[in-house]
Amino acid sequence: MRRLLLSCVCVISSIAMPIGAYGQVSPPSQIATLSETELPVEVRNAIAGAPLTTEILSVRGVERVTGNILKVDELVIQRGGVIEFVGFDHPWVAVMAKRVRIVDPTVMSTIRREPGVPNGIMGANGDSGGTGSPDGGRSGRHGNDGGRGGNGTNGGNGTTVNVPQVYIIVGSVEAASNTAPIGRAELTFDFAGVPGGDGGNGGSGGRGGNGGNGQASSSGAFDCRRGPGDGGDAGNGGNGGNGGDGARGGNGGSIVFISSSQGVDVLSAAVISNEGARPGKGGAAGGGGSAGSAGDHGSRRGHCTGGGSDGYSGNPGNAGAPGSPSNISGERGRVEAIIVPDPTTLWGGG
Repeated sequence: MRRLLLSCVCVISSIAMPIGAYGQVSPPSQIATLSETELPVEVRNAIAGAPLTTEILSVRGVERVTGNILKVDELVIQRGGVIEFVGFDHPWVAVMAKRVRIVDPTVMSTIRREPGVPNGIMGANGDSGGTGSPDGGRSGRHGNDGGRGGNGTNGGNGTTVNVPQVYIIVGSVEAASNTAPIGRAELTFDFAGVPGGDGGNGGSGGRGGNGGNGQASSSGAFDCRRGPGDGGDAGNGGNGGNGGDGARGGNGGSIVFISSSQGVDVLSAAVISNEGARPGKGGAAGGGGSAGSAGDHGSRRGHCTGGGSDGYSGNPGNAGAPGSPSNISGERGRVEAIIVPDPTTLWGGG
């Protein structure tokens, strides 16, 4: 078995002379002679022991794979067929087929990861602070002071998800019409990285509690019996929470083709998308809470012309700090080819 190390570029046009990302010709690939034991032991044991998914699978439209191994004797790809691996929980995934038969090699067929971004990768938004308590009311003659508004909580940090490594293990690649080996087929392997999760927004600070109004005065026929009560001071607004930090961009999936020389020639000429993804953005800062309203003094009635004062105004809370964006993009996955005279020896008893 020989391993062919291919340049990690978006399009690999040939084994000997891969085309670089900007059209330049990369140096010829180096071929090393290796044994089957170069496959990680856990991968080799898993693919050998895995049962057949089905003997013959005809892919029309999108075939979604929920596990990490698709293992068949014969894989028939109809026009524009797509094999899609669902989820990002597996460290590696594999497509195994003793024979691949392509109905129309001139129409693009695709093997890819599930599109989009998994749930939970974005940082959660912070919670808003509650309104300061007490809010209004009075104790005796004088209004209560409003309580300080609660602080908003910080936004959560984004997370990074890496795309699984991909093993494409194929015996031969044939035309479906006559089972003759083919030299080229329109294929795409799309295992691009997942963008880093953005940080969550900080929660807003809570509004300060209102100051309570003072009790009204009480006037007699000839004098003031009770002066007006003081208004309560307004509560300060709570501080806003900080935004969460953005996460590093996810790595693209590394792809390993394991096949005969003919199979590797066809597979390695595919369009390969396994670039690393952009980093996440920082979350926005939570705004400071507004101050409550100051309480009014009690009313001055009849002979009551003085006494009682309004409460003091509160201060708004401070805004939080925005989260820091990550500046680290994901890395492009590697592309390798292992040439095996008879790849079906890797099937084991499964």
